[in-house]
Amino acid sequence: MWLEFSIAFFLYIAVLFIPTYYFLSALQIDQRISLSIAPAITTFSYSLSAIALFFLGIKSSPLTIIFPWTFAFLVIGIFIRLKDGHDLLSDLLFIDFHIPLLYILIGTLVTTMVFVVNLDGATAFFQDGTDNYYHLSAVRSFAQSGDMSCLSSSIFEHSANATVRAGFYPAEWHVLAALCMQALNIEPTICINALNTALISVVFPLGLYSFLVSIDSTNRSLHFAGSVTALSVCACPWEFIIWGPLYANLLGLAFILSTSSCFIALLDGKCGKRVILAALFIIGCFAITLAQPNCIMTTGVILAPFVVHSIYKISKERGLPSASLACASSIAILLFWIVCRNSPVFAGVANFNWDPILDVENAMRCVLELKLIYNNNPAQWIVIVCALLGIIRLISIRKNRWLLFSPLYFAISYIICISSSGLLRTYLSGFWYNDFYRIACMYGLSLIPLVSYGLESVTSLVKYAFSKIEMGARAIRITTLAQVVPVALFGILCFGQNSPANLLNKNAGCFDFLASTIKYQYTLKSPTASLTSDDSEFLKKVEAITGTRDLVINDPNDGSVYAYGLSSINTYYRWFFSPKNNAISDLIRTKLADISFDNQVKDAARSIDAKYVLVLDYDFNGTSGTKYFDFYERDGWRGIHNISENTPGFKLLLADGGRRLYRITALD
Repeated sequence: MWLEFSIAFFLYIAVLFIPTYYFLSALQIDQRISLSIAPAITTFSYSLSAIALFFLGIKSSPLTIIFPWTFAFLVIGIFIRLKDGHDLLSDLLFIDFHIPLLYILIGTLVTTMVFVVNLDGATAFFQDGTDNYYHLSAVRSFAQSGDMSCLSSSIFEHSANATVRAGFYPAEWHVLAALCMQALNIEPTICINALNTALISVVFPLGLYSFLVSIDSTNRSLHFAGSVTALSVCACPWEFIIWGPLYANLLGLAFILSTSSCFIALLDGKCGKRVILAALFIIGCFAITLAQPNCIMTTGVILAPFVVHSIYKISKERGLPSASLACASSIAILLFWIVCRNSPVFAGVANFNWDPILDVENAMRCVLELKLIYNNNPAQWIVIVCALLGIIRLISIRKNRWLLFSPLYFAISYIICISSSGLLRTYLSGFWYNDFYRIACMYGLSLIPLVSYGLESVTSLVKYAFSKIEMGARAIRITTLAQVVPVALFGILCFGQNSPANLLNKNAGCFDFLASTIKYQYTLKSPTASLTSDDSEFLKKVEAITGTRDLVINDPNDGSVYAYGLSSINTYYRWFFSPKNNAISDLIRTKLADISFDNQVKDAARSIDAKYVLVLDYDFNGTSGTKYFDFYERDGWRGIHNISENTPGFKLLLADGGRRLYRITALD
């Protein structure tokens, strides 16, 4: 399984980066930006093809999506190089190429240490939430049906039996996972874990690299510092793999900084090729939107102060009323924000309600101490100190001070979001479902550049101290050492699980907490898991009997919500909630056990061609079984749970502990 995981990981890296970077580097824009924006361009291209193929009635597959785009990017890249008289491998490497390699190396090491080694095997999956049923089912449905359009996403391969309608869903992440599943013919859980590993370890860190390059292109110490700060904030991007899980949000998050770097380079005007940069920015925005629309609003929060700053700077250089124009642009951005908040597109999301769980004082403490993972993780003091140093650094050098706005915005949003409710909250955090965990991740994202500047200031201070000492011929070596040591020390103190620094304080570090949380959530061995390892083995036996076509009635809340995604069993219910305004479903849920005596129930079951009934928790007594969520009402599923081996119209085929599989004989 781990071999398949490794192959999937390297496949993602290869298809996301290599062809597109080969093409973009031929366009002679900054290769550092080209490298980081490549995954966003690739992913959007795949999603665009999936939409077009769906309308053309052609199935999506690696042959119809990955191959054409790979071929096109490589051929166009070769054509441009030959046309310009360049070598076919020209412009691929650049003078600082070792720095992005360092980002990849550190990112892979940290992600392996924190995420991969804490998985309960390569096929482990997240169960402590209500979102993963969709991810698993959608990936399998996409892969098996070949229908991958974001405009008509469905978790039902067999649409005739669908209890959830197809419609728009930001499914770029699911497209990538499904294409990998098709290409390698492996389990969707392996594809999912490998994709998330690639996004966290490579795509997201390289996005930070290009962002730092765009805001301070010649500051190599800053770029070097970013290699270890990219994943240093526990809330970002790690929050999205332990809450929800919000995998689609993770993909959008991974594209934010690289897309922003294109916009900054575009307005900055130092690297030329403005038309190409504008095109890359627009495509990046589309990629973010099809991954998760709220991430485009995050991009706006990050770039809005830069836009105001640029307007002020440019108008001042041209002798225009800079303050008035900057103020006018700020008002325009604010009005645009209000219009979006009240538009029908966002109104439902903006009014989504989460009950406050903290008071203002504790919320402020969480913000100041970075205790943002479930609000009880250990404080990240080393990151906090560097962030404060970064703020001081930006103020003192009078450069890029616009970076201070987005952390302030998300800090205020988090405090209000987690401690209150009302109209103000919907305007500040409504685009993120008023979800304080999403806001916490965005706050962490906006802090990372400040942490990078803070670490860079420490490095500069150490280098300055050594420069005052006569070192003769060893000066270059000592200067290099002065740059490496602070960065390495930061990494040890930040990421070191059970490190001496933590043990001296008799406390586990934040990444210890994060690792243990992942270990708890991604396991099949816990008796409180929604689906245990015994359940998984039972599902394999069920699939051997039912196949992948015959319809199986189930109560999704007993863990069978994952049966289709994991084992391709054609379950009738694939999400936790019962369908609304569905008379057939209502009869099945509440009266299926009466099928031999109630012709309405029999007609309902026959209309959907039901064949089997699956029960994974037959012995549930209403007090035990912590796999069930608070919203679960067992009486609403009594038609399924009232069935036993003695119920007329059903034949017991499999029994293992509290697990049952029945065939519906009343329809024979």
